[in-house]
Amino acid sequence: MTTTNPNRDLDFIQTKVRSLLEAENYAAAIIWIDQLAELSLVGDEANNALKGDTEKALASVIAGSVKQLIVSTLTAANRGRWQTPQFETLRSAVDGLVKLDAQKAGHRILLAECKLLEQSLARSTTERSYASAEELSEFLDHLWNISGRANRLVGANEAEVLPPQKRVELSATALNNARSMLHWIFADALSDWQKARVICEQVKARLLPGLEIYHVRAATASIEKANMALMARNYRLAHSHISAAEKVMRQYTWQH
Repeated sequence: MTTTNPNRDLDFIQTKVRSLLEAENYAAAIIWIDQLAELSLVGDEANNALKGDTEKALASVIAGSVKQLIVSTLTAANRGRWQTPQFETLRSAVDGLVKLDAQKAGHRILLAECKLLEQSLARSTTERSYASAEELSEFLDHLWNISGRANRLVGANEAEVLPPQKRVELSATALNNARSMLHWIFADALSDWQKARVICEQVKARLLPGLEIYHVRAATASIEKANMALMARNYRLAHSHISAAEKVMRQYTWQH
């Protein structure tokens, strides 16, 4: 008669979780983490260590999923239903945290932020419906808030949501998006001045801090000038300064 070694089975589940998290396959990871969560809720003190490991794994899924959402939102300069799979993984991980310990206020805050994201996505009536400047800003703020809390749970640097190289690439892409929202024909009526400002501010406040100071200063100076031009609805100056900031990020080097 063959017997099963419970410890070996637990090691197998934990190994699967680690490998899937490393591969950033969060949708698959959450399936295995759910099994850890169920095991951690069986018994009492003997499972405290497993409960802590499960909480950290769920926080890793939240941090990773929200990172993917930030990248997809800034890359598209929009939010929409195409992000539903990423959001569903995020929501599953947050629900898992609340189930693990419903008394933690931090878990409840994550759930509230998640529900607000869900409401924002629900307002997307089509796959790629156009988000207003206010909607985009609100959506991104919720994502950054969730990311910071998740990073604290896993013991990571709250400010280091994205690695430096990714922030450099994403800054250039986002600035290109901001510039594309300006139209030289009937500029005042056709340009989305507010949304271009939201994107510029996201780059300045969220992506540039912590990068090489030489480039940060140059890009920040151009973005600040661009924002003034955007407020004045000056197409020529806004386009020029956003282009200058984008050029800084595309020519980014690590020598300074």
